[in-house]
Amino acid sequence: MLGWFHVAAAKIRSLWSNRRVDEEFREELQAHLASLTDENLRKGMTLKEANRAARLRIGGLTQLQEAHRELRGLPVLQWISDLAKQVKQVTRGLLRSPGFTLAGVATMGLSIGAITTLFSVIEAVLLHPLPYRNPNRVVMLWSAVPSKDIQRNWTSYPDIQDWTRQSRSFSKIAAMLRVDSAELTSEVPVERIKVSRVSSEFFSVLGAAPTLGRDWTPNEEQRRIPVVVISFAFWQTRFGGERNVIGAPIEIDHKPAVVIGVMPPGFDFPSSETSVWIPLSFISNWPAFLTARQADAFNAIARLEPGVSLQQAQQEMDSISARLNREYPLFEAGKSVNVVPLPAELVHPGTRTALWMLFGAVFFLLLIACANVASLLLARQGSRERDSAIRVALGASRARLIRLQMSECLLLSLFSAVPGMSLAAAAIPMIRAFGPTEIRGFADVHFDPAILIFCLLVSLLTALVFGVGPSWIDARRDPQPALKAGGRTVAGSLARRRMGSLFVSLQIALAMVLVTGTGLMIRSLIRVENVDLGYQPRGLLVLHLDAPSGRQPAQFYDDVLGRIGAIPGVHGVGAIDAQFSDYIPDDVIELGGSPSSNDNEAATCSSHVVSNAYLETAGVPLLRGRYFTAEDDAGSQPVAIVNRAMARRFWPDEDPTGKRFRYGVPGESPSVWRTIVGVVGDTLPNGPESRSLPQFFLPQDQAPEAKSMDILVRGSQDRLPVAKDLRTAVLSVSPQIPKFEVSTVESQLERLGNRRRFQTWLLSAFSAIAFFLAAIGTYGLISYSVSERIHEIGIRMALGASRTDVMRIVLSQATRVTGVGLLVGTVGALAFSGAASNLLFAVSWDDTLTLSFTAGLLLFAALVAAYIPARRATKVDPIIALSSE
Repeated sequence: MLGWFHVAAAKIRSLWSNRRVDEEFREELQAHLASLTDENLRKGMTLKEANRAARLRIGGLTQLQEAHRELRGLPVLQWISDLAKQVKQVTRGLLRSPGFTLAGVATMGLSIGAITTLFSVIEAVLLHPLPYRNPNRVVMLWSAVPSKDIQRNWTSYPDIQDWTRQSRSFSKIAAMLRVDSAELTSEVPVERIKVSRVSSEFFSVLGAAPTLGRDWTPNEEQRRIPVVVISFAFWQTRFGGERNVIGAPIEIDHKPAVVIGVMPPGFDFPSSETSVWIPLSFISNWPAFLTARQADAFNAIARLEPGVSLQQAQQEMDSISARLNREYPLFEAGKSVNVVPLPAELVHPGTRTALWMLFGAVFFLLLIACANVASLLLARQGSRERDSAIRVALGASRARLIRLQMSECLLLSLFSAVPGMSLAAAAIPMIRAFGPTEIRGFADVHFDPAILIFCLLVSLLTALVFGVGPSWIDARRDPQPALKAGGRTVAGSLARRRMGSLFVSLQIALAMVLVTGTGLMIRSLIRVENVDLGYQPRGLLVLHLDAPSGRQPAQFYDDVLGRIGAIPGVHGVGAIDAQFSDYIPDDVIELGGSPSSNDNEAATCSSHVVSNAYLETAGVPLLRGRYFTAEDDAGSQPVAIVNRAMARRFWPDEDPTGKRFRYGVPGESPSVWRTIVGVVGDTLPNGPESRSLPQFFLPQDQAPEAKSMDILVRGSQDRLPVAKDLRTAVLSVSPQIPKFEVSTVESQLERLGNRRRFQTWLLSAFSAIAFFLAAIGTYGLISYSVSERIHEIGIRMALGASRTDVMRIVLSQATRVTGVGLLVGTVGALAFSGAASNLLFAVSWDDTLTLSFTAGLLLFAALVAAYIPARRATKVDPIIALSSE
């Protein structure tokens, strides 16, 4: 017990008098050494022999001092002390090599900043928890038509009622209508807002409650009591955030209602633009929807029962849809139900794939940077080989050498984290400003503590990745050759060269993957931007209008078109119910009084209501017959114009002009018979990446009234009509028109392509960095190899090798290393491109041209990078090279 007390006391005392204790122990060792030397002298040894024998008997003085220091100190404090010494030593070493340090910090900082920036996007868009209770238990229920490859389609309210009655997998199911626009007629001037019409179960399914007030009850919905719940932003802007907003009157589309609740900030389902949530029964024709199984205007959201899996719910809905198919074959034939988790629903599958593809790309970039820095470390080891050998000879263990090497890697990574975080902090606002803000969550991308922690973790991981190889080489090296005067560390140099070649081949392979993917994406983007839309977007302006209440829509739009057409510089003006539309065709066509086909896919088309001059204004080419004219009014024979796709489907071998057809929705009386007066070219309804569908056009005076229309204005290509003149013309028809925006069709198309453009240019930036790092890595490897082989090159030249021979030897090494990388990279590029093939457009994932061009580009860059050290090798003087050894 007493001995333990003395040991503990000695350990504690050493904390305050570490130097003095070291000095005392050193003096004690010297005294003991002197005593042994004297004893050996008395035995007849010479002084030199006596001193050597004494030292051999005692052992290494440095090792004994280190062991004594470890024994007398507390383990934790000793570890901290050793770590502090290592950090101090490594820091001095890094500061003595500013070129190496700056190169490593810049390389790693760039890659850490890139991966941190992209992770911030993924965290906000894909990983950030939704502001609902247990969002992973919430699902969307979509009607599907597998025969048409339709996975997400709207359904009818009777279908949702059947799902609710027959299912046991869901605790609640709520119905929703499409998000729509409405006039806020309680405001002057009138404004248009986005409203969501939902059932009373909507908020409880999501597990969300108003932060102020309440939502409506099933009884209120059934009795059609006019109550609404407003968004937090709407409460702030329209009511100034006043708490007495509950009970405040509000008028929507001239229908009075009462505010009963305010949702919390961040609640924006089903659309971020939603300002007001309204009961389904608020719409005027609600009773008709209760029984109209043909009215596919709804979708559903549900919450899974506890213990029910997504697969179980899908199996039950498959059984329910099969029963409905048998009970209502006219409406339900070929339909099924898809159960989609809400988190997956809120982000488009293509966007999800693109973000993970970009994250994979930036991860490859990080690996390239690690391989690059590892190559630098290998080259640096060559200049410090003798230092390491001396440390081993003085008693340093291999484990200590590895700790020292890894400490250097760790410190270099932490240094790199600073510019990495700075780069991410600067890039994130730029990403948010220029990225596709229509992606849900993209506007919330920001630099927060979670991103900071991720950056630090990545920094630590990179230290392990790029430090393992060089540390392993350093630890297993035999120190004896390096200690011999003039000795050459052939084995160590060979091992380093092989490891360096492996790292450069890895960089080439990963760069091949990234550059190939970028090439495919760029080719896809070029194809998208050169797609023939079927009309001429250049010189077209578009403005979306809603006919004001109290005005007959057809007459209102005729007046608007007339006023706009009178503006100087306007060459044409037309109107269509939706210039950009992603609606699924649901009009069933009958020909000659008989159904055209029992196959719903073959018999369905989409329809558009247009003004007489729309097709000419938009530049849709006329293939047969004529455009609409003023004579196609309500009192004349009903007519239609079909596109080429519809003509080919229903009249493949004949001229459709003069043919008759009628259309309708299953379960409703079909429309009047219409005569085809023209055939126009196919158009893409929702941008260049949408599909051309069979469709027909109806003249506005002969079609059901469209309350909302897109007005297209054709100006000259060098001068477009001024937006102010267009607004003045529209307001002269009706001052009550809500505020509207004027934009070019080209800008709308550009908005539709924002996602593809963003992911393409971001991937291009990553690939450019990877390409540059791979070229730098090749240069570093060949340059180091040349410096290591100076003696060999000198011998070759002394024996008669020409400068061309030396050049060929050096470049052949670069070619071999690059060739291995390209071979592996080609396999990786095919796998990477195949996994992301759904992101490509009109380009094959295994496109030979792109692969060949990428391989040639990387090979050319590698040879150019290798040429500089190869040229330096040809200028070696054999006499100087041999005499230096």
